[in-house]
Amino acid sequence: MTAVPTAPRQHEYPMPPGITALLALRDVLMGSSLAAFIVLFLVLAIMLPVETGVFDGAEWLDIDAVDRRSRAAMVSPLVVGFGGLSVMFVVRALHGRFERKHLLRIFAEAAQPELLVPIRRQRASLSRESSTGLAVLGFFGVVVGPIVAISVFAGSVRDFWYPLPIGVLMTVVGVLFLRSQLNAAPLSHQMQHDLDRAWGKQAVENLRRLAEEQELELPSVDDEYPRGRRVWRAVGSVGMAAGSFLLGAWGIGATIIAPIVQPCQDCDPLDFSGDLENLGMMLGLILTLLGIAAVLGAVLTLVGGVGIAMATWQEERTLRRIIAQGREGQVRPSAQELEVHAGDRPMLLQTGQVVLGLGVLISTLGFAVRFDTVEMALVEEPPLWWLNTLLVGIVIMLAGAAVIAVARFVFAVRANTIRHAWPLPEPDDDDEDDGGHGA
Repeated sequence: MTAVPTAPRQHEYPMPPGITALLALRDVLMGSSLAAFIVLFLVLAIMLPVETGVFDGAEWLDIDAVDRRSRAAMVSPLVVGFGGLSVMFVVRALHGRFERKHLLRIFAEAAQPELLVPIRRQRASLSRESSTGLAVLGFFGVVVGPIVAISVFAGSVRDFWYPLPIGVLMTVVGVLFLRSQLNAAPLSHQMQHDLDRAWGKQAVENLRRLAEEQELELPSVDDEYPRGRRVWRAVGSVGMAAGSFLLGAWGIGATIIAPIVQPCQDCDPLDFSGDLENLGMMLGLILTLLGIAAVLGAVLTLVGGVGIAMATWQEERTLRRIIAQGREGQVRPSAQELEVHAGDRPMLLQTGQVVLGLGVLISTLGFAVRFDTVEMALVEEPPLWWLNTLLVGIVIMLAGAAVIAVARFVFAVRANTIRHAWPLPEPDDDDEDDGGHGA
């Protein structure tokens, strides 16, 4: 168990396994949804030149196959993206509810709670907004759930059975959410006052002021870091910047050029024959280059992520060595470095989400080969490698989810060591006020 510091510091209070599992599940759903939308973005980068007729007449390319596979590749990212996002909001609300109850129990039993101020995410769980989220989701489930359930009897969806159990589940969850809100007992006036005094806005402001004083008085820790850390940091910064630029260039360029080539979805591509032939060739070339830029941007972003991960690993080793030597009162990391190493999103968590995203990309490829969007059915004779690709993608996704779980179950105690050594100058939070810890 981590020793209690003698002066106020930020602290992530360990939660029971069930609550931590909800937090890890929230991160998995969030990472899966984000990765699915990125995959959808890349699929559109490949589809756009084909859909706009750039490759019409090219004998070396099976345009019909590319069109079918691209459309099929959009199915799973759409389902995972929007489905995962919807479930994530429910899981997030549940986690906030349970975490709040546990934090209030810890506060009531602590002898000096003001010495260990919860990190920003845990303070947010204590706010009114955390409780309001459950009420909103409950109301949504009670209203929309029955509509979804009875839609199974409508003529347009009569051949599909799945709206009935989905609607019933939405209704039951909505009723449970509303019931939990109605049964929630408000905090006593004394409890509310003590909570605001120990963990409220003033406590966070005191920590921020202490952090600013340390930044002025203590020398930087930069000279303690290995030399290779600067190289990795530069690789990470350049890779992320270049990748973001190329992805942004594709988005802007495709948005401008695509409507020129094909004004609407049901319209035929414009005829660039005759005097407009050179213009058509130029626009097609630009769209192709933009598609290549999108793929290259994704690769550079991945390389940048690796560089940042290596630099962060070297920094953390150095900080832990300084703490082990008892020299935390002689040097101080920058605010940005403390946010990386003692914030709520550890590098291991971000690594897990990157691995998760890679699994989403690979499994999407296998699904695209197996599913026919024209017939809306499974392909009868798909290539033999589709199953291996799909299974590899699923295994990588599970590995990413496991890394995220390890980050959430292990990182809290590890990061508290750094949090207790140096106070974090957390930014102002508009949601945190002296009366923000409502029922």
